[in-house]
Amino acid sequence: MGIAKVSCVTPEGFAADEIISLGQKTPNNLIAMCTHGRSGVKRWVLGSVTEKVVRHSGDPVLVLRHG
Repeated sequence: MGIAKVSCVTPEGFAADEIISLGQKTPNNLIAMCTHGRSGVKRWVLGSVTEKVVRHSGDPVLVLRHG
């Protein structure tokens, strides 16, 4: 279907940091992530892995909302 290679890895550590780090180590990425769509106080208290990856990754990020 036009996709040459798809891979999956499971590194240990802080999720956003590991995703961003892996993206920096490998060329030609598209990062796909799902989000719960939290906002306001819940997002501030819990943080947002997806938001951090979107803001700090140099790669395109496809975000799909849960549900």
